[in-house]
Amino acid sequence: MMRRFDLTFWLLFLTIILGVALRIYCVFVVDLSPELDFRRYYEVAENLAAGRGITLSETPYVAQPPLYPLLLGGWFFISEANVMSGKVLNLLLSVFTLLSWAWLVARARFPAWMQVVSLLIIAVHPAMVAYVVVLGTETLSVFLCTSLLAVAMLRSSLRWPLLGFISGFAILNRPQLLVVPMFVGGVILLLPMLRSRFCRGAIMLMIVPLLVVAPWMIRNFLTFDVFVPVSANSGYVLMVNNNENNGSGAWMPLSQVPLSDENLMAFERHAGMGRDFFAGDDEGLKFRMWTPQADKVASDVGKKWIVSNPLDFVELAWMRLKITYDIDSLMMWPFRQDAGLPNALMQITYALDLVLALLSVLGCVVGLLFRPRDRLLLSWLCALAVMFGIIAGVLLFEGQGRYLMPMLPAQVFVIMILFSPREAWTSLNRNSVGADVMA
Repeated sequence: MMRRFDLTFWLLFLTIILGVALRIYCVFVVDLSPELDFRRYYEVAENLAAGRGITLSETPYVAQPPLYPLLLGGWFFISEANVMSGKVLNLLLSVFTLLSWAWLVARARFPAWMQVVSLLIIAVHPAMVAYVVVLGTETLSVFLCTSLLAVAMLRSSLRWPLLGFISGFAILNRPQLLVVPMFVGGVILLLPMLRSRFCRGAIMLMIVPLLVVAPWMIRNFLTFDVFVPVSANSGYVLMVNNNENNGSGAWMPLSQVPLSDENLMAFERHAGMGRDFFAGDDEGLKFRMWTPQADKVASDVGKKWIVSNPLDFVELAWMRLKITYDIDSLMMWPFRQDAGLPNALMQITYALDLVLALLSVLGCVVGLLFRPRDRLLLSWLCALAVMFGIIAGVLLFEGQGRYLMPMLPAQVFVIMILFSPREAWTSLNRNSVGADVMA
Protein backbone atom coordinates (compact mmCIF):
# COMPACT_ATOMS: atom_id res chain seq x y z
CA MET A 1 0.00 0.00 0.00
CA MET A 2 2.89 2.30 0.88
CA ARG A 3 4.53 1.50 -2.45
CA ARG A 4 1.36 2.48 -4.33
CA PHE A 5 1.13 5.76 -2.40
CA ASP A 6 4.75 6.54 -3.25
CA LEU A 7 4.13 5.80 -6.92
CA THR A 8 1.16 8.17 -7.04
CA PHE A 9 3.17 10.91 -5.34
CA TRP A 10 6.06 10.61 -7.74
CA LEU A 11 3.78 10.49 -10.78
CA LEU A 12 2.10 13.70 -9.59
CA PHE A 13 5.48 15.27 -8.92
CA LEU A 14 6.84 14.35 -12.36
CA THR A 15 3.65 15.62 -14.00
CA ILE A 16 4.12 18.98 -12.29
CA ILE A 17 7.75 19.09 -13.46
CA LEU A 18 6.59 18.34 -17.03
CA GLY A 19 3.97 21.11 -16.88
CA VAL A 20 6.46 23.64 -15.50
CA ALA A 21 9.07 22.68 -18.13
CA LEU A 22 6.58 23.20 -20.97
CA ARG A 23 5.62 26.60 -19.60
CA ILE A 24 9.24 27.69 -19.19
CA TYR A 25 9.87 26.64 -22.78
CA CYS A 26 6.96 28.82 -23.96
CA VAL A 27 8.12 31.78 -21.89
CA PHE A 28 11.52 31.81 -23.59
CA VAL A 29 10.56 30.63 -27.09
CA VAL A 30 7.22 32.28 -27.90
CA ASP A 31 7.79 35.96 -28.70
CA LEU A 32 4.55 37.85 -28.13
CA SER A 33 4.00 41.57 -27.63
CA PRO A 34 0.78 42.77 -25.94
CA GLU A 35 -1.97 43.89 -28.33
CA LEU A 36 -5.53 45.20 -27.98
CA ASP A 37 -6.94 44.24 -24.53
CA PHE A 38 -3.56 42.94 -23.42
CA ARG A 39 -1.85 46.17 -24.43
CA ARG A 40 -4.28 48.13 -22.26
CA TYR A 41 -3.61 45.85 -19.28
CA TYR A 42 0.11 46.34 -19.83
CA GLU A 43 -0.18 50.14 -20.04
CA VAL A 44 -2.24 50.34 -16.84
CA ALA A 45 0.33 48.16 -15.06
CA GLU A 46 3.19 50.34 -16.33
CA ASN A 47 1.45 53.50 -15.12
CA LEU A 48 0.74 51.98 -11.71
CA ALA A 49 4.34 50.83 -11.28
CA ALA A 50 5.59 54.29 -12.30
CA GLY A 51 3.41 56.03 -9.72
CA ARG A 52 0.93 57.46 -12.22
CA GLY A 53 -2.03 55.75 -10.57
CA ILE A 54 -4.58 53.38 -12.07
CA THR A 55 -4.79 55.18 -15.41
CA LEU A 56 -5.09 54.51 -19.12
CA SER A 57 -4.21 57.25 -21.61
CA GLU A 58 -3.88 59.67 -18.66
CA THR A 59 -7.48 59.07 -17.54
CA PRO A 60 -8.76 56.93 -14.63
CA TYR A 61 -9.01 53.29 -15.68
CA VAL A 62 -12.37 51.54 -15.50
CA ALA A 63 -12.87 50.10 -18.98
CA GLN A 64 -12.00 46.50 -18.06
CA PRO A 65 -11.72 44.35 -14.92
CA PRO A 66 -8.94 45.69 -12.67
CA LEU A 67 -7.40 42.74 -10.85
CA TYR A 68 -4.89 41.53 -13.43
CA PRO A 69 -3.48 44.96 -14.34
CA LEU A 70 -3.27 45.81 -10.62
CA LEU A 71 -1.42 42.57 -9.89
CA LEU A 72 0.82 43.07 -12.92
CA GLY A 73 1.51 46.66 -11.87
CA GLY A 74 2.47 45.55 -8.37
CA TRP A 75 4.74 42.91 -9.88
CA PHE A 76 6.33 45.50 -12.19
CA PHE A 77 6.94 47.72 -9.15
CA ILE A 78 9.02 45.07 -7.37
CA SER A 79 10.70 43.71 -10.51
CA GLU A 80 10.86 45.37 -13.92
CA ALA A 81 8.19 46.76 -16.24
CA ASN A 82 8.68 44.62 -19.35
CA VAL A 83 6.98 41.75 -21.17
CA MET A 84 9.36 39.07 -19.87
CA SER A 85 8.64 40.12 -16.29
CA GLY A 86 4.92 39.72 -16.99
CA LYS A 87 5.51 36.26 -18.42
CA VAL A 88 7.38 35.28 -15.25
CA LEU A 89 4.38 36.40 -13.16
CA ASN A 90 2.11 34.22 -15.29
CA LEU A 91 4.56 31.35 -14.93
CA LEU A 92 4.41 31.62 -11.14
CA LEU A 93 0.60 31.71 -11.19
CA SER A 94 0.59 28.64 -13.41
CA VAL A 95 2.95 26.76 -11.09
CA PHE A 96 0.71 27.57 -8.12
CA THR A 97 -2.23 26.27 -10.16
CA LEU A 98 -0.53 22.91 -10.69
CA LEU A 99 0.40 22.63 -7.01
CA SER A 100 -3.14 23.56 -5.93
CA TRP A 101 -4.62 20.97 -8.26
CA ALA A 102 -2.31 18.22 -7.00
CA TRP A 103 -3.32 19.04 -3.42
CA LEU A 104 -7.01 19.19 -4.38
CA VAL A 105 -7.19 15.76 -6.01
CA ALA A 106 -5.22 14.14 -3.19
CA ARG A 107 -7.45 15.80 -0.58
CA ALA A 108 -10.56 14.65 -2.43
CA ARG A 109 -9.29 11.06 -2.21
CA PHE A 110 -9.88 10.34 -5.87
CA PRO A 111 -8.43 7.06 -7.20
CA ALA A 112 -4.72 7.34 -7.99
CA TRP A 113 -5.15 7.04 -11.77
CA MET A 114 -7.71 9.87 -11.74
CA GLN A 115 -5.39 12.12 -9.76
CA VAL A 116 -2.58 11.64 -12.25
CA VAL A 117 -4.70 11.89 -15.41
CA SER A 118 -6.50 15.03 -14.22
CA LEU A 119 -3.23 16.74 -13.31
CA LEU A 120 -1.79 15.70 -16.68
CA ILE A 121 -4.69 17.43 -18.47
CA ILE A 122 -4.12 20.63 -16.49
CA ALA A 123 -0.35 20.39 -16.99
CA VAL A 124 -0.12 19.75 -20.74
CA HIS A 125 -3.32 21.19 -22.21
CA PRO A 126 -1.92 23.39 -25.02
CA ALA A 127 -3.96 26.46 -24.04
CA MET A 128 -3.02 26.14 -20.36
CA VAL A 129 0.62 26.03 -21.40
CA ALA A 130 0.59 28.64 -24.17
CA TYR A 131 -1.37 31.36 -22.36
CA VAL A 132 1.48 31.80 -19.91
CA VAL A 133 2.91 34.23 -22.49
CA VAL A 134 -0.33 36.23 -22.83
CA LEU A 135 -0.47 39.18 -20.44
CA GLY A 136 -4.20 38.91 -19.78
CA THR A 137 -6.70 37.62 -17.26
CA GLU A 138 -6.66 33.98 -18.39
CA THR A 139 -3.82 32.48 -16.33
CA LEU A 140 -4.95 34.38 -13.24
CA SER A 141 -8.55 33.20 -13.77
CA VAL A 142 -7.45 29.57 -13.95
CA PHE A 143 -5.42 29.99 -10.75
CA LEU A 144 -8.34 31.60 -8.89
CA CYS A 145 -10.85 28.97 -10.02
CA THR A 146 -8.49 26.14 -9.05
CA SER A 147 -7.96 27.81 -5.68
CA LEU A 148 -11.73 27.99 -5.18
CA LEU A 149 -12.09 24.26 -5.69
CA ALA A 150 -9.13 23.53 -3.41
CA VAL A 151 -10.19 25.82 -0.55
CA ALA A 152 -13.71 24.36 -0.69
CA MET A 153 -12.10 21.04 0.27
CA LEU A 154 -10.72 22.39 3.57
CA ARG A 155 -12.10 21.16 6.89
CA SER A 156 -11.65 24.40 8.76
CA SER A 157 -13.75 27.35 9.86
CA LEU A 158 -11.46 29.50 7.71
CA ARG A 159 -12.84 27.86 4.60
CA TRP A 160 -15.86 30.13 4.26
CA PRO A 161 -14.08 33.51 4.55
CA LEU A 162 -11.29 32.23 2.28
CA LEU A 163 -13.86 31.20 -0.31
CA GLY A 164 -15.40 34.65 -0.01
CA PHE A 165 -12.06 36.40 -0.52
CA ILE A 166 -11.12 34.27 -3.52
CA SER A 167 -14.60 34.77 -5.02
CA GLY A 168 -14.22 38.52 -4.60
CA PHE A 169 -10.87 38.53 -6.39
CA ALA A 170 -12.31 36.29 -9.11
CA ILE A 171 -15.13 38.81 -9.65
CA LEU A 172 -12.59 41.63 -9.97
CA ASN A 173 -10.87 39.57 -12.64
CA ARG A 174 -13.90 38.10 -14.47
CA PRO A 175 -17.21 39.76 -13.42
CA GLN A 176 -19.19 36.75 -14.71
CA LEU A 177 -17.91 34.85 -11.67
CA LEU A 178 -20.23 36.87 -9.44
CA VAL A 179 -22.39 33.79 -10.01
CA VAL A 180 -20.11 31.68 -7.79
CA PRO A 181 -20.89 33.09 -4.31
CA MET A 182 -24.50 33.88 -5.23
CA PHE A 183 -25.19 30.41 -6.64
CA VAL A 184 -23.34 28.38 -4.00
CA GLY A 185 -24.65 30.44 -1.09
CA GLY A 186 -28.16 30.46 -2.56
CA VAL A 187 -28.25 26.67 -3.01
CA ILE A 188 -27.14 26.12 0.57
CA LEU A 189 -29.75 28.52 1.94
CA LEU A 190 -32.54 27.05 -0.19
CA LEU A 191 -31.94 23.38 0.68
CA PRO A 192 -32.99 22.56 4.27
CA MET A 193 -30.52 19.67 4.55
CA LEU A 194 -27.64 22.10 3.92
CA ARG A 195 -29.10 25.26 5.46
CA SER A 196 -29.35 23.70 8.92
CA ARG A 197 -25.60 23.06 8.99
CA PHE A 198 -24.01 25.72 6.82
CA CYS A 199 -26.26 28.76 7.07
CA ARG A 200 -23.61 31.04 8.61
CA GLY A 201 -20.98 29.85 6.13
CA ALA A 202 -23.27 30.53 3.17
CA ILE A 203 -24.05 34.04 4.39
CA MET A 204 -20.34 34.71 4.87
CA LEU A 205 -19.65 33.40 1.37
CA MET A 206 -22.14 35.89 -0.07
CA ILE A 207 -21.04 38.90 2.01
CA VAL A 208 -17.22 38.68 1.95
CA PRO A 209 -16.94 39.09 -1.87
CA LEU A 210 -18.91 42.33 -1.59
CA LEU A 211 -16.38 43.56 0.98
CA VAL A 212 -13.53 42.67 -1.39
CA VAL A 213 -15.12 44.48 -4.34
CA ALA A 214 -16.39 47.44 -2.28
CA PRO A 215 -13.15 49.55 -2.33
CA TRP A 216 -13.08 49.39 -6.13
CA MET A 217 -16.78 50.30 -6.36
CA ILE A 218 -16.27 53.25 -4.01
CA ARG A 219 -13.27 54.41 -6.04
CA ASN A 220 -15.33 54.25 -9.23
CA PHE A 221 -18.22 56.18 -7.72
CA LEU A 222 -15.97 58.91 -6.34
CA THR A 223 -14.12 59.14 -9.67
CA PHE A 224 -17.00 58.98 -12.15
CA ASP A 225 -20.05 59.81 -10.02
CA VAL A 226 -21.63 56.63 -11.42
CA PHE A 227 -22.13 53.21 -9.84
CA VAL A 228 -19.68 50.84 -11.58
CA PRO A 229 -19.33 47.49 -9.75
CA VAL A 230 -16.28 46.21 -11.66
CA SER A 231 -15.80 47.58 -15.18
CA ALA A 232 -17.54 49.90 -17.64
CA ASN A 233 -17.48 47.76 -20.76
CA SER A 234 -20.41 45.36 -20.30
CA GLY A 235 -22.81 47.74 -22.06
CA TYR A 236 -20.33 48.28 -24.89
CA VAL A 237 -19.97 44.53 -25.47
CA LEU A 238 -23.71 43.92 -25.10
CA MET A 239 -24.56 46.52 -27.72
CA VAL A 240 -21.94 45.65 -30.36
CA ASN A 241 -22.71 41.94 -30.13
CA ASN A 242 -26.50 42.24 -30.09
CA ASN A 243 -27.91 44.35 -32.91
CA GLU A 244 -29.54 43.87 -36.29
CA ASN A 245 -26.30 44.38 -38.25
CA ASN A 246 -24.48 41.65 -36.37
CA GLY A 247 -24.87 38.51 -38.43
CA SER A 248 -22.01 36.48 -37.00
CA GLY A 249 -22.25 36.76 -33.21
CA ALA A 250 -18.72 38.19 -33.17
CA TRP A 251 -17.38 41.61 -32.23
CA MET A 252 -18.03 44.43 -34.68
CA PRO A 253 -16.85 48.07 -34.83
CA LEU A 254 -18.95 50.76 -33.21
CA SER A 255 -19.13 52.50 -36.58
CA GLN A 256 -21.19 49.57 -37.91
CA VAL A 257 -23.66 49.41 -35.03
CA PRO A 258 -27.06 50.72 -36.20
CA LEU A 259 -28.00 53.52 -33.82
CA SER A 260 -31.28 55.38 -34.14
CA ASP A 261 -31.54 59.14 -33.74
CA GLU A 262 -33.02 58.48 -30.30
CA ASN A 263 -29.98 56.37 -29.35
CA LEU A 264 -27.55 59.00 -30.61
CA MET A 265 -29.38 61.72 -28.69
CA ALA A 266 -29.11 59.61 -25.51
CA PHE A 267 -25.35 59.19 -26.00
CA GLU A 268 -25.01 62.93 -26.67
CA ARG A 269 -27.09 63.91 -23.65
CA HIS A 270 -25.67 61.50 -21.06
CA ALA A 271 -22.12 60.86 -22.30
CA GLY A 272 -21.27 63.77 -24.58
CA MET A 273 -20.67 61.42 -27.53
CA GLY A 274 -22.21 62.52 -30.81
CA ARG A 275 -22.57 61.01 -34.25
CA ASP A 276 -18.97 61.85 -35.17
CA PHE A 277 -17.62 59.77 -32.30
CA PHE A 278 -19.34 56.60 -33.54
CA ALA A 279 -18.54 57.26 -37.22
CA GLY A 280 -14.77 57.47 -36.65
CA ASP A 281 -12.39 54.76 -37.87
CA ASP A 282 -10.14 54.35 -34.82
CA GLU A 283 -11.96 51.73 -32.73
CA GLY A 284 -9.09 51.49 -30.26
CA LEU A 285 -9.31 55.21 -29.53
CA LYS A 286 -13.08 54.96 -29.09
CA PHE A 287 -12.63 52.24 -26.48
CA ARG A 288 -10.07 54.32 -24.60
CA MET A 289 -12.50 57.26 -24.61
CA TRP A 290 -15.43 55.09 -23.48
CA THR A 291 -16.96 56.21 -20.17
CA PRO A 292 -19.28 54.68 -17.55
CA GLN A 293 -22.00 57.09 -18.68
CA ALA A 294 -21.69 55.85 -22.27
CA ASP A 295 -21.68 52.26 -21.05
CA LYS A 296 -24.98 52.73 -19.25
CA VAL A 297 -26.61 54.09 -22.42
CA ALA A 298 -25.13 51.23 -24.48
CA SER A 299 -26.44 48.70 -21.97
CA ASP A 300 -29.95 50.12 -22.32
CA VAL A 301 -29.68 49.98 -26.13
CA GLY A 302 -28.46 46.36 -26.07
CA LYS A 303 -31.09 45.17 -23.59
CA LYS A 304 -33.87 46.90 -25.54
CA TRP A 305 -32.81 45.15 -28.75
CA ILE A 306 -32.66 41.75 -27.03
CA VAL A 307 -36.16 42.16 -25.57
CA SER A 308 -37.51 43.28 -28.94
CA ASN A 309 -35.76 40.51 -30.92
CA PRO A 310 -35.62 37.38 -28.74
CA LEU A 311 -35.31 34.89 -31.61
CA ASP A 312 -32.50 36.83 -33.25
CA PHE A 313 -30.76 37.02 -29.88
CA VAL A 314 -30.98 33.24 -29.43
CA GLU A 315 -29.45 32.77 -32.87
CA LEU A 316 -26.60 35.15 -32.06
CA ALA A 317 -26.05 33.42 -28.70
CA TRP A 318 -25.73 30.07 -30.46
CA MET A 319 -23.24 31.59 -32.90
CA ARG A 320 -21.21 32.94 -29.99
CA LEU A 321 -21.11 29.52 -28.37
CA LYS A 322 -19.85 27.96 -31.61
CA ILE A 323 -17.20 30.67 -31.96
CA THR A 324 -16.09 30.01 -28.39
CA TYR A 325 -15.46 26.33 -29.14
CA ASP A 326 -13.62 27.14 -32.36
CA ILE A 327 -10.03 26.03 -31.75
CA ASP A 328 -8.66 28.95 -33.78
CA SER A 329 -10.48 31.34 -31.44
CA LEU A 330 -8.74 29.71 -28.48
CA MET A 331 -5.20 29.40 -29.81
CA MET A 332 -4.89 32.55 -31.93
CA TRP A 333 -3.80 34.83 -29.09
CA PRO A 334 -0.64 33.08 -27.86
CA PHE A 335 0.58 32.58 -31.44
CA ARG A 336 -0.80 35.76 -32.99
CA GLN A 337 2.71 36.85 -34.01
CA ASP A 338 4.00 33.35 -34.73
CA ALA A 339 3.31 30.45 -37.07
CA GLY A 340 0.92 28.86 -34.59
CA LEU A 341 0.54 25.26 -33.43
CA PRO A 342 0.85 22.34 -35.86
CA ASN A 343 -2.53 21.43 -37.29
CA ALA A 344 -2.47 17.95 -35.72
CA LEU A 345 -1.99 19.44 -32.24
CA MET A 346 -4.79 21.92 -32.92
CA GLN A 347 -7.15 19.07 -33.79
CA ILE A 348 -6.13 17.10 -30.70
CA THR A 349 -6.83 20.18 -28.56
CA TYR A 350 -10.23 20.63 -30.19
CA ALA A 351 -11.14 16.97 -29.62
CA LEU A 352 -10.00 17.16 -25.98
CA ASP A 353 -12.06 20.31 -25.35
CA LEU A 354 -15.12 18.76 -26.97
CA VAL A 355 -14.83 15.58 -24.88
CA LEU A 356 -14.36 17.61 -21.70
CA ALA A 357 -17.42 19.72 -22.54
CA LEU A 358 -19.68 16.72 -23.20
CA LEU A 359 -18.51 14.75 -20.16
CA SER A 360 -18.82 17.77 -17.86
CA VAL A 361 -22.42 18.32 -18.99
CA LEU A 362 -23.11 14.65 -18.23
CA GLY A 363 -21.36 15.07 -14.88
CA CYS A 364 -23.59 18.03 -14.01
CA VAL A 365 -26.75 16.07 -14.84
CA VAL A 366 -25.67 13.00 -12.87
CA GLY A 367 -24.60 15.20 -9.96
CA LEU A 368 -28.01 16.86 -9.82
CA LEU A 369 -29.67 13.45 -9.74
CA PHE A 370 -27.50 11.70 -7.15
CA ARG A 371 -25.65 14.53 -5.29
CA PRO A 372 -21.96 14.13 -4.49
CA ARG A 373 -21.01 13.32 -0.91
CA ASP A 374 -20.46 16.17 1.55
CA ARG A 375 -16.66 16.12 1.26
CA LEU A 376 -17.00 16.81 -2.48
CA LEU A 377 -20.25 18.77 -2.59
CA LEU A 378 -18.98 22.30 -1.94
CA SER A 379 -16.23 22.03 -4.55
CA TRP A 380 -18.74 20.53 -6.99
CA LEU A 381 -21.12 23.44 -6.45
CA CYS A 382 -18.26 25.90 -7.04
CA ALA A 383 -17.34 24.07 -10.26
CA LEU A 384 -20.96 24.20 -11.44
CA ALA A 385 -21.16 27.92 -10.69
CA VAL A 386 -17.95 28.65 -12.60
CA MET A 387 -19.19 26.79 -15.67
CA PHE A 388 -22.62 28.42 -15.53
CA GLY A 389 -21.19 31.93 -15.11
CA ILE A 390 -18.73 31.60 -17.99
CA ILE A 391 -21.24 30.06 -20.42
CA ALA A 392 -23.91 32.63 -19.50
CA GLY A 393 -21.40 35.40 -20.20
CA VAL A 394 -20.61 33.92 -23.61
CA LEU A 395 -24.27 33.54 -24.57
CA LEU A 396 -25.18 37.05 -23.48
CA PHE A 397 -22.10 39.11 -24.33
CA GLU A 398 -19.24 37.76 -26.41
CA GLY A 399 -17.66 34.47 -27.46
CA GLN A 400 -13.92 33.77 -27.54
CA GLY A 401 -12.10 30.55 -26.85
CA ARG A 402 -9.96 32.15 -24.15
CA TYR A 403 -13.06 32.93 -22.10
CA LEU A 404 -13.51 29.19 -21.46
CA MET A 405 -10.12 28.70 -19.82
CA PRO A 406 -11.32 29.22 -16.21
CA MET A 407 -13.85 26.45 -16.91
CA LEU A 408 -11.20 23.81 -17.58
CA PRO A 409 -10.40 22.98 -13.92
CA ALA A 410 -14.13 23.05 -13.11
CA GLN A 411 -14.91 20.68 -15.98
CA VAL A 412 -12.17 18.24 -15.04
CA PHE A 413 -13.32 18.22 -11.40
CA VAL A 414 -16.93 17.50 -12.35
CA ILE A 415 -15.77 14.70 -14.67
CA MET A 416 -13.64 13.13 -11.93
CA ILE A 417 -16.66 12.97 -9.64
CA LEU A 418 -18.65 11.46 -12.52
CA PHE A 419 -16.19 8.56 -12.76
CA SER A 420 -15.68 8.20 -9.00
CA PRO A 421 -16.71 5.02 -7.15
CA ARG A 422 -20.26 4.88 -5.82
CA GLU A 423 -19.01 5.86 -2.34
CA ALA A 424 -18.65 9.41 -3.68
CA TRP A 425 -22.41 9.72 -4.24
CA THR A 426 -25.03 10.34 -1.56
CA SER A 427 -27.98 8.61 -3.24
CA LEU A 428 -25.88 5.54 -4.10
CA ASN A 429 -24.41 5.22 -0.62
CA ARG A 430 -27.17 6.12 1.83
CA ASN A 431 -25.65 4.34 4.80
CA SER A 432 -22.85 6.88 4.94
CA VAL A 433 -24.88 10.08 4.53
CA GLY A 434 -23.63 12.65 7.01
CA ALA A 435 -20.54 10.59 7.84
CA ASP A 436 -18.18 13.21 6.45
CA VAL A 437 -19.78 16.55 7.19
CA MET A 438 -18.50 19.79 5.72
CA ALA A 439 -17.00 21.58 8.71
